Amino acid sequence: MANRKGISNVIATIILIAVAIALAVAVAIWAFGLLRSGTHAGTLSSVSQNLYVINGVGYLVYTCTGSYTPGVQYSGTIYLSSGSNIPFTVVAQAIS
Repeated sequence: MANRKGISNVIATIILIAVAIALAVAVAIWAFGLLRSGTHAGTLSSVSQNLYVINGVGYLVYTCTGSYTPGVQYSGTIYLSSGSNIPFTVVAQAIS
């Protein structure tokens, strides 16, 4: 009979736990990465609006309050009293 030696049960357990933790971290990074790049819902209320015209191009600037995360892209629609709708996509910025 050959004298075989393998790794001990303690070492095998430690390796299995390390692999399980590594996989859990990888899945968490992947999942949170997907959530960050997906569409975010937020409820924003307009505090003020300003219209700027620069070189014949009009810019409507809204200052909003509500639930948002700076650096995250949001999409929505502005509903005008005339019945027109203006879709938009913006990146939220913190006011410094």
